[in-house]
Amino acid sequence: MIRYDFENSMGFVVNTTAKAFQRSFDIELRKNAGVSLSQWRVVGALVLQPGLTQKEIADKVGVEGATLVPIIDKMEKEGLLKRKLDSSDRRINRIYLTTKADSLWESMIECALRIRK
Repeated sequence: MIRYDFENSMGFVVNTTAKAFQRSFDIELRKNAGVSLSQWRVVGALVLQPGLTQKEIADKVGVEGATLVPIIDKMEKEGLLKRKLDSSDRRINRIYLTTKADSLWESMIECALRIRK
């Protein structure tokens, strides 16, 4: 059997570092902005491009649509975003940030900058 020192491989080190960064960022966001890392990703996508569909957001943040639905539901319940029917296709919901989410954006960015340091 071929031996491989995966714990010292570049892929393992990068992956472990990325997960630690994400955990730290999630803790910082929850503590100081009241949002999770998943919610941050949704807000970030909508800051860059308001009015995305749920599928477009899922593609941008790298999750399955079924995984995104409860995140969107919770964010809507918390008043961070709103769904609006697409004007040309009523089967499609477009997602928009609310003023509440807009007001949290600066504190989310501050969290990101603290973790980056």
